[in-house]
Amino acid sequence: MTNISFSTWPIPETKPKVLYLAGNSQLATQPDSTSRVLSYQADAPAQQMDQDSDEPSFTYTFPRKTTILGCTRAVLCMSTSDHDDMDVFVQIRKADSTGRILQHLNIPKPDLEAMDINTDEIDPVNPLIYLGPSGALRASYRAIDERLPNTYWPQHHYSHAEKLKNGEIVKLEIGLRQTGIQFEAGEQLVFKVSGHPMALAEFPPLRGAMPNYNRGRHRLHIGGECGSYVLSSTVEI
Repeated sequence: MTNISFSTWPIPETKPKVLYLAGNSQLATQPDSTSRVLSYQADAPAQQMDQDSDEPSFTYTFPRKTTILGCTRAVLCMSTSDHDDMDVFVQIRKADSTGRILQHLNIPKPDLEAMDINTDEIDPVNPLIYLGPSGALRASYRAIDERLPNTYWPQHHYSHAEKLKNGEIVKLEIGLRQTGIQFEAGEQLVFKVSGHPMALAEFPPLRGAMPNYNRGRHRLHIGGECGSYVLSSTVEI
């Protein structure tokens, strides 16, 4: 582990990196001129064990060593014809150069070995294993509070709910928790969208217990005028 010092927060050495959701489940540095609509079953059951269904993903391969450092926000154009609201969850994952999605063990492996704990037998729960930064937003509270600064984090206005019209396309700005993830050249960022939380459950009895208030399918609009994208603060270290 290496400690890297910076002068202040937000870190002035970072640069914004925009990745657009594109066809073929890819993230691209340039917007796609072709409009596409993807959908997923928003009320699909979830066990929160890192193997749930209906979690569309988009991948970007880093050409050089890069670190995501600080805040990330997802700006998504979405709609539904099955309900008057949407709970939308997003997550960033790291994958190796072969595309294998990784998990981060929160307890250093030498400490576990000293306690004679086999790392292959650790129960997959959130306190022990970190999957990646995540965020969530209920679409009816999508309005941004312009009185508050929101350069690095979307500050929403929660004074009233603005329900969805049938098929209406709305822009959702979803903040993801601050993070620091380093990618070597050839490693991949995976961005996921779903109708349920994608972090591991806190404890085994809570698997499958998270209520889901969604109904039917959510539609994700990418490319064309609906240029859904992910904006991250990055630095090449």
